[in-house]
Amino acid sequence: MKELKIDSAEIQRRLEALHIGEKEKDLLKEIFSVYDKIRDKVKYSFLDTLKLMISSKTYDRIKKELNVKQEDYFARMLKGPYDIEYAKSRVEIGYIFYHADIKPKCYIAAFAEYYSTLVSAIEPYFKGRMGAVTAVLNKMLLLDTNLFMETYFHEDKKRFEKLYRKYSTVIDAMRDGVVVIDADTFKIVEVNHRIEEFTARKRKNLIGKDIFTLHPAEFQKIIKTSLEKAKKERYGLIPELYIVNQESGEYQPVEVTYAKFELDDENYIVKIVRDIKDRLSIQKKLSRLNRLYRVLSAVNEQIIRSTKKDELYQAICRIIVEEGGFKFAWLAEIEDEEFINPVAYSKMAFFYEESGTESELSEEENIKEIIEKLKTKGYDTKTQTGNGKFVHEKLTIPIWHEKEQVGIPLYKGTEIRAILKIYSNEVDSFGNEEIHLFKEIADDISYAITTIENRKHLEFLTNFDLLTRLPNRHFYEERLETAVYSANFQKEVFAVVLIDIDQFKLINDTYGYGFGDKVILKVAEHLKQIIRPQDILSRYGSDEFALIFFNIKNKEEIIRFIKKINKLSSTPIEINGEELFITLSIGVSLFPKDAHNADDLRTIAETALNAAKNHGGNTYIFYSEEMNTMAQSKIRFQNELKKAIKNREFELFYQPQIDLVKMKICCAEALIRWRHPKKGLVSPAQFIPILEESYLIEEIGLWVIEEACRQILVWQKQKLEIPIAVSINISAKQISRNNNFFSDLIEIVAKNRINPKLLHVEITESLIMENIDKVEKGLQLLKEYGIKSAIDDFGTGYSSLYYLKKLPVHALKIDQTFIKHLPTDEDDTSITKAIISLSKSLGKKTIAEGVETKEQFDFLKEINCDIAQGYFFSRPLPAKQFEEFYKEYNNSIK
Repeated sequence: MKELKIDSAEIQRRLEALHIGEKEKDLLKEIFSVYDKIRDKVKYSFLDTLKLMISSKTYDRIKKELNVKQEDYFARMLKGPYDIEYAKSRVEIGYIFYHADIKPKCYIAAFAEYYSTLVSAIEPYFKGRMGAVTAVLNKMLLLDTNLFMETYFHEDKKRFEKLYRKYSTVIDAMRDGVVVIDADTFKIVEVNHRIEEFTARKRKNLIGKDIFTLHPAEFQKIIKTSLEKAKKERYGLIPELYIVNQESGEYQPVEVTYAKFELDDENYIVKIVRDIKDRLSIQKKLSRLNRLYRVLSAVNEQIIRSTKKDELYQAICRIIVEEGGFKFAWLAEIEDEEFINPVAYSKMAFFYEESGTESELSEEENIKEIIEKLKTKGYDTKTQTGNGKFVHEKLTIPIWHEKEQVGIPLYKGTEIRAILKIYSNEVDSFGNEEIHLFKEIADDISYAITTIENRKHLEFLTNFDLLTRLPNRHFYEERLETAVYSANFQKEVFAVVLIDIDQFKLINDTYGYGFGDKVILKVAEHLKQIIRPQDILSRYGSDEFALIFFNIKNKEEIIRFIKKINKLSSTPIEINGEELFITLSIGVSLFPKDAHNADDLRTIAETALNAAKNHGGNTYIFYSEEMNTMAQSKIRFQNELKKAIKNREFELFYQPQIDLVKMKICCAEALIRWRHPKKGLVSPAQFIPILEESYLIEEIGLWVIEEACRQILVWQKQKLEIPIAVSINISAKQISRNNNFFSDLIEIVAKNRINPKLLHVEITESLIMENIDKVEKGLQLLKEYGIKSAIDDFGTGYSSLYYLKKLPVHALKIDQTFIKHLPTDEDDTSITKAIISLSKSLGKKTIAEGVETKEQFDFLKEINCDIAQGYFFSRPLPAKQFEEFYKEYNNSIK
């Protein structure tokens, strides 16, 4: 009641206003005295009428709430008292109807029906007095209806105020500005808090003002046109406008959209004002970055074209201004810590210095003035010491920049060689991304200058060997093409001679690479002394030289020349106090006898050289047709091997390894076999060397690993009780050609989900020593994963005891050449005993391969060899036969 501002005094005032005094109250009581007689007639008239106008659900709710209150409500209208409690009962009914969402007209209609029924019902009791009765009842009807409607007005007001607060909160929370405009007068009706922030003006000071007051005067026409368009088309847009901050005078860039709407037959336009300062800043930044990328591209194009440093410098300054949109650029070389020499600048550009005045910069004198400023505040600084003297110190910050200028160093190694200074029209043009791009441009320029300065050196490196100063392979091949063309024209004969230093890798491994380089120089010097002026000598490879021997009369002339070359082998050369005999392998091809083009001459000379090396080196060989025939035969054999891989003609045989203590099979060596469809089983000695010469060894090597893993899985899954490991052989080519060989092997084992302890690998002693560091790391990787490894053919290579101690192998496999003549050959007996003794001292097992007789078996067992393998036990068997052998052998020893 307090919210409605109704109290006892207010009730009394309303009763007096309606002229309801004691007389009227007495008459109402008299009417009430007959109420019990007419109760049944009027009882349901109000609700029955209401029922016709509202939903059944609402009616049930109202009926439930009014079931008792209705009779009391109407009875009290007659009997009183007409005090604050009376008003509360009327207001309470009003609240019930309002929150049931019943319109006031329904209440009035139902009340009118009740009134009519009541008048009819009491008429017999007040004959002759009905005028006074209806008058007082009308007054009560007005009093009750007024109280009822006041409840509705109050609740509507509360709801409106709540909605308005919500609306105000929402639009004030928006980061966009909102302005509601009268569409007819263009006056501001409402604004949100964001508009207050934009303009630095209070809402109360904006409402009622023209919309144009928010913006600079020069935009009034644009705004008016946009508003007129919004009135007609219900929508308008100004993508870039400015709103004025009254406090600072700043023009804030904004995007404005307009939308027309109607409310209570009045037209309004809502204006959304979006801050686009950050967007414009990003757009400007992107535009600057795009220009810088154009600069980067244009600079790189110029770098490709430029052959002179000064020309490049000048072009870069021009590109920065023309493509980058900067005001001015200049470049100066640093000759020492105190002198900067200007070398290039953009023409007819403008710049601002600290004074803020604009001046034209097109003369060299102006640049020198700028440099002096740069020296004092940029590159060179002065520090006063304790005795009053000044010391120049080099600036250590690599790039410095202010709002409108940046200085970028160009480096030569770690030293600054030049400064590139750039001026901009825009404030804050040099952010982190711009600086990053400028650094990239500077790096490209620095590299280009270094390239130009070192071009002659680079040309030398392109065509000559740095160690020997001889022409390199590239130069030699170009001259060979020219030689073919010239000899064809002049009908001359010449020879291609390839020279290889025998055992050069061993020399490097034994004495070191520095020693090897000196050997190369000795050979090069010897060859330089014996060639003729018209001949061409080059360093063709790491240990190879190539020679074009022109204008040959006969073959004997070449042989005499080769003999001069081989004189190097007759006496030792001395390097670092060491005397060393050098031998050479030489291969020769003749033009036009052997070939008619440069590629073929090189190829067949290499064939001849390989033949010389295969003969043990220290010899020369001329190319012959027989070599060609052999080469063709080898190619045909390679093709057959490719088909064999495709057709799955390879299979693995398994040869048992016997534990000589327990006399049980402890492992099986997997050996590859080729079952040719026509030739039957082909000897491994025939096809394995061909596989290793080609890249097929990599493919077949991976197949061997996969197949061995597959067989181990088969023996596990079929529960054949063959819990032994399978050992596979690794080729040198597999390791040398695949840097990830050992990790690939582990990946295959993991993929097949076999126990790594069931796979062993065997690597030859010679292979280990050729790639000692790589193999050691690989074997360590296998050991960590659980795969054991053994050194195969032990005793045939050059193993160092130091490396043997370091290598993570579990066994040494004694080469069969030492087993073959046991126990009768004293040398083989001594070597075998020594290997076993060495192996045991290093904590490794020994495996003897090639055991074929009982005498060999007994002797090996006697001298404590751990494991034996050979035809004495079993030849290599296919998987099925090996399974049968395994069962029979186990049964025989039980």
